[in-house]
Amino acid sequence: HQGKVYCWGDQNLQTLQIGEGSVAGRVLYEDRQGELWVGSEGGLERWEEGQFVPLVLDPVPEVHILFEDHKGDFWLGAHGEEQALFRYDGRSLHAVAVDDQASCYIYALCEPPDGTLWIGTGTGLLAYRDGGWRRFAIEDGLSENSVRFSTCLDPADLVRARNSNPPT
Repeated sequence: HQGKVYCWGDQNLQTLQIGEGSVAGRVLYEDRQGELWVGSEGGLERWEEGQFVPLVLDPVPEVHILFEDHKGDFWLGAHGEEQALFRYDGRSLHAVAVDDQASCYIYALCEPPDGTLWIGTGTGLLAYRDGGWRRFAIEDGLSENSVRFSTCLDPADLVRARNSNPPT
């Protein structure tokens, strides 16, 4: 399958081709500067001068999830046999060593205002802060170990919600 992005403009639907050699765009992301990115089986691509241009990365991860942190670095989640989490600092790609019990399937990434990177995996929820990991699983109260989410809540909001009186 050749990956495509569709754009509505000038009263018609336009097809924007993802870079040559890429297949199956998996995630579309707009960064804080308004630039458009696509994660695909062929890696990471950025919209430049009317087309998606593949970034030359080594290794080339199969990108399933993409997230920009408060510093402007991109975190790429992949489904890999050995390496599934990467950080792109705008110049180069860095493999990030994940908790050794963690799955090589990254399903979700987010960062609330406290700066903790939360990572949903096939074997639990990981919290990454200041170079250290904490893993949460069924034994810690999760209903299941496969964690997927689409919204990141500030932990303070969760504490306030838990401590507030329910409506009557």
